Parts: sequence; C-alpha cells; structure tokens
Amino acid sequence: MTEMTTPQIDTVAAQRDGVDLVEPAYADYWGFDESARHWLPDHRQWIDFKKMNEGDRAKYQRDTRSDITLERSTGNARMKADPSAERHALIKATVTNWKMIRKGQDVPFTKQTLDQWLGQTNPELVDGLEKEIRKANPWLLGEMTVEQIDKEIADLQEMREVAVKREQGEGVSSGS
Repeated sequence: MTEMTTPQIDTVAAQRDGVDLVEPAYADYWGFDESARHWLPDHRQWIDFKKMNEGDRAKYQRDTRSDITLERSTGNARMKADPSAERHALIKATVTNWKMIRKGQDVPFTKQTLDQWLGQTNPELVDGLEKEIRKANPWLLGEMTVEQIDKEIADLQEMREVAVKREQGEGVSSGS
C-alpha cells in the first residue's frame, strides 16, 4: 500500500510571492475565464473580450499560420501573409460581447454583426481594440519581431507629434 504524503511547499518562494501559508490552499490550474472591457471613444459603448487559454491560443495559431512555399529550382521561399486576416481572426477569437448603438438602436452581439462591424468601422477603432487584446494576452506580443515593435514605436511617435500639433492649434483662436 502506498502512503500518501503531504506535498512539500517552497515556503521561501511562497512568502516572497505573498502566499498565505497559514491556511493551505491549492491553485486550480485547469483553465480560467478572464475577460476585459475595451471602451470606445464615446465612453458609453464597449467591447468585451476574453483572455485566451491554451486551447484558444492553439486554435488561433492554427487558423493564422502562414504556409511557406519553397521553390526547388530557384531556392526561393514565399510566404503568404495577410495582416488583416490575422487581425480579424484575433478579434473574432476573443470578442465575446458588446454594447453598440447604430442609428439609435442597440445592436445585439453576434459573430455576424461582429463581421459587419469589422468591415465597416473606422480602422483606428479596430487598431485600439487589437492593441488591448494583445496587451491582455502577452504571448501575442512575443510573436512580434523587433522590427515590428520598432515600427509600432515609430508610428506611435508620429501619432504623438500630430496630436501635439492638433492640441497646440486648439488653443489658437480661429479669428486671428
């Protein structure tokens, strides 16, 4: 007969991490259900999205993988990349609900209305949502290359300069 033993606890690490050692507790590592809310610029409408678990991550990666074609005769490699398809796949995989108004009426959330919104909305709104989803799923940021991150920084710097000029212009009266 095998004797059951009490599991050993790394008390130093547990105390460092703020774990209460007085009452033993076990964490549940069998999934999680975390979500976040992205507010739209009017601060009245919002989009809820979930943080991906490993199953969601695997499905997303399968759905967005790029096929590489190698040409034997030339040695060239070609890879099809569709950034919009990847962006839309990410949003479709994570968005779970919303509060949206169109022509004064509530728009119920469905995958179909999400598709319609993605095809018709301002790209800046999609970019903002995508960034929030990526921040909530840090492993997505790990897929960015240094060049992509540098480009993102340059784009943000350019947007900042435009915003500074716009804000400086707001203080100037139009009559002078």
